[in-house]
Amino acid sequence: MKNILLALTLLTAGFANAQNDDGLFEVEYEMNGQQLKSFAFTTANCSSSIIYKSWENWVSNKEGSSGFLKKHEANNVKFKNSADVYKAIISLVEEEGGKTTVINSLTDQNGMQFTSSSAEFDEIHNRLQDLGYQTKQACVRNDLKLANENMIKLTKENADAQLKKGTSIKSYLKNNNTLLKLENKKQLLGDKLDLVVNQLERASDDKEIDGLMKKKLKAENSLRSIEDQVVSLSAKIQTAEDNDKGLDAKINQLTAQIQQQRSISENLKKKYSSIAR
Repeated sequence: MKNILLALTLLTAGFANAQNDDGLFEVEYEMNGQQLKSFAFTTANCSSSIIYKSWENWVSNKEGSSGFLKKHEANNVKFKNSADVYKAIISLVEEEGGKTTVINSLTDQNGMQFTSSSAEFDEIHNRLQDLGYQTKQACVRNDLKLANENMIKLTKENADAQLKKGTSIKSYLKNNNTLLKLENKKQLLGDKLDLVVNQLERASDDKEIDGLMKKKLKAENSLRSIEDQVVSLSAKIQTAEDNDKGLDAKINQLTAQIQQQRSISENLKKKYSSIAR
């Protein structure tokens, strides 16, 4: 028999012997100066609200009822082939490592506690085991629900990042093509300017020199405009490359997180399947 110590009115964690027990075990404890016996089981990483909800469902299936002010107590709990009516009280004890010990005490209409020596032990013990299985399944279902929600979130973020990467690549290639065209124009204008400069060096007629100077000025202005466009476009391309690196890092990170989350979900599915009578 497992020995569990309870304080006067509040449960305290003193369940070292019960922490590694995956099934239902009998406990003996003291509360309000009274020596009590009950049955308990342990859960891992489960919120108290889920545990209480699972217990309430179990109580309802046993025709029991619990009041708003005493939501952790239930009356009129009935079991198959039993003439007795029980009062059920659920108590939770927080353990180390995220575990919770769930104690479900049963007292019949005559004030007798349900123990291993009770006449209807097999039937009621099986139903208490059902509560343990159902609670553990509810805990894992909630974990699996959260895992699936996180998978959806990560997948959406990854899809958004991939979409941004595709848009960025399209813009990057377009800017690169434009840059190539500008570089070609720049080369042609440079050649044209060199030709005008050579012609000016050989010209002696004032009218001819005047015409060549106008051509030179026009070519220089056009060249300057193209060079400004090249500088601006080169900066955009560099920024796009930097952004792509950031997107690649984010996509790689999200891909790793998705793989990890998928593994967590698969393990939770196996864990859920392993919880059986």
